[in-house]
Amino acid sequence: MEWYFMETLAMNRQFSVDDPNAAEYILLGQCVSYVYFWLRESRHLEHWPAIKEAEQSYLIPLIKWAKSSPLHKRYNGSNFIIVYSMDLGRQDFIDANKLIQTWSVGSLAGSPDWLDHNVQRLTYMTTRNETDECYLSDAVVVTADRDTKPQDFVIGIPSRFNPDPRALETKRPYLLYFAGSPNSCARRRVLAHLDPERGGVNRSDILVTTRIRGDREYRQRLWATKFCLVMCGSSHTNNVRLYDVILHGCIPVIISDDFEPPLPDWLSWNDIAIFLRPTMIPDLESILRSITDDRRLLMHERLVKHRFSAMRSFEWRGGMFWMAMLSGAAQRIAGQLHRHPRKQIIDTYTRLAAEGFTRTVGKWLDPTINETLISLRSLVGVSLSSSGFGCADAETLLPALRLLVKRRPYAFSLPLVIIDGGANIGKSSSSFMETFGDVAYRRVVQRAGEAIIPCIVCPRELGGWNILLISVEPHSGNFKHLQEAALEGHWSLEGWVGVKAAMSDREGEGLFQRNAELDVDEVGVLLEDRSEASDYQNVDLVKTVTLESLYRNEIVTRVPNAEIFLVKLDIEGQEPRVLQASRFILMTPGRVKFVVFEYSRNTWRVDISETISFMWSVGYMCFLITESMLWPVGGPYWNDVYQSPIWSNILCGRLTDPDLVALYDLHNDKHDSRFSDFVKEIVAQ
Repeated sequence: MEWYFMETLAMNRQFSVDDPNAAEYILLGQCVSYVYFWLRESRHLEHWPAIKEAEQSYLIPLIKWAKSSPLHKRYNGSNFIIVYSMDLGRQDFIDANKLIQTWSVGSLAGSPDWLDHNVQRLTYMTTRNETDECYLSDAVVVTADRDTKPQDFVIGIPSRFNPDPRALETKRPYLLYFAGSPNSCARRRVLAHLDPERGGVNRSDILVTTRIRGDREYRQRLWATKFCLVMCGSSHTNNVRLYDVILHGCIPVIISDDFEPPLPDWLSWNDIAIFLRPTMIPDLESILRSITDDRRLLMHERLVKHRFSAMRSFEWRGGMFWMAMLSGAAQRIAGQLHRHPRKQIIDTYTRLAAEGFTRTVGKWLDPTINETLISLRSLVGVSLSSSGFGCADAETLLPALRLLVKRRPYAFSLPLVIIDGGANIGKSSSSFMETFGDVAYRRVVQRAGEAIIPCIVCPRELGGWNILLISVEPHSGNFKHLQEAALEGHWSLEGWVGVKAAMSDREGEGLFQRNAELDVDEVGVLLEDRSEASDYQNVDLVKTVTLESLYRNEIVTRVPNAEIFLVKLDIEGQEPRVLQASRFILMTPGRVKFVVFEYSRNTWRVDISETISFMWSVGYMCFLITESMLWPVGGPYWNDVYQSPIWSNILCGRLTDPDLVALYDLHNDKHDSRFSDFVKEIVAQ
């Protein structure tokens, strides 16, 4: 399971982030069980010597390394997770456990008190008998040193079998099945009562035996039986047999004094399993025969047929297994994490920001909008649109961006590289060129010759470009206007490249629908396929480019190893796809500094929170842009109140970049140190 957790996170990117600072939880990947078995095989060590050697030479050094990291110091390890596939988890590695008291541990053995705490919820469960032989020999010996924390969680074990439709069969001739070695008190007691070869009762519909069959017969028995026993043996009660039984649609009968099920907050275990104490084994047959067919069929349905069935939940190759397991772990950790002083400070910052946005959102709305409607919008399902949001775009930030560059001229390598994705006729490109370029000065020198430079008051050296501007536009008519703007503005005196293409998540060609009635088309859109077209006659085949292909083909060929200062995307609903496809370049340090993208609920196919979350996962903090304020919305700051505007523009910058805090301070009309304080708290130092 240790390896499975790491492999799952590597293969399912939706569960992980690329930037450690953006992570809510940290998994320390390790394979101590592999080391243990290697020591057993190669050095011929017995169990406990192999455990101790694996702990001292491998596990403890790894944990000490993790504890020395800035990520650990942020919350003192309260959000760290480690998974053990050895039976007893913390208890198996006593010295290592002293180092991870604040961590969340996933293991097979949960709290030994879970059954006692749930006596009232479990139909047949009774209080434990602490004088019972099986309690003393099966439970006490492994629970005396058990150290279970509230943040710990129980893991499941992947079954070696695949799901099969035969698990759905309800007509099962056998009442009870168990085959296993007599290597625990509970097993010996069951065999003594129900195995005819050991003097137990002989029933045609009960098969309890020590004869271990091959996989084929084992599976046939599971499919043919209504109830199957699960008990501790050489391993803990939470062993692979439980998952084999569930996968074959046989209702588990769990006999134990020491058991906590996995996913207790996800699955209603009383509806899918029978829980008994070892003291109840003499009554086992009568208890099972007393269960009505109606109840058994309902349990079977919830076990294998329900939308959130146990079989689906534990199908580790797909289904909901990993989502449920990780969600359960997160729930356990959340309580402890929220009590950490630093987490409480961060939560205060984010709460105050959302409250401030709610109080002031009306100032950006049209005067005709009723204030009562604003306050009740969440109740009546109303969203808000205003030029106060949508028109506050990348150009709104230009004064602050220019001042940022001027204040620290040696911190920025020239030329500043800017990509204008969805350049249209060149309005934003013109503003970028005017703000960061030096066309007017270059024109004077070009017309008069360099001999005039000594006559100019405060002359500037004419080196390379101040700006390299890549303007991308797929619409033929728009691109023609863009070229005319570049010609009239003499953009060629700086670095300008016009790219007639649509920005997309893949390089090649795509279908672009335009409005033939418009000379300047503001709503042209790249289609998924021709079936989406509302007018086939106005669909063109256009070149498509990605952010990475633009960097490779248009930027590094002109400015090697350049950092893109700003990416502006106004591409009619393609923004999420383009950003998702740019994961590598975004997460590469020194490649993209700032991103501004337009959000329009009318054209987007995903919720804005998904894209904000993605940007956070690759290390970018995002802000909702208004004329006088940048509202942080990324990571912990996200709140549904920020979905109120259905048309807006979002700025994103690297969380670890000090220029992001500087830009925030320069743009906001009121000094507010809370965001910079938030960054200090969240970024691992």
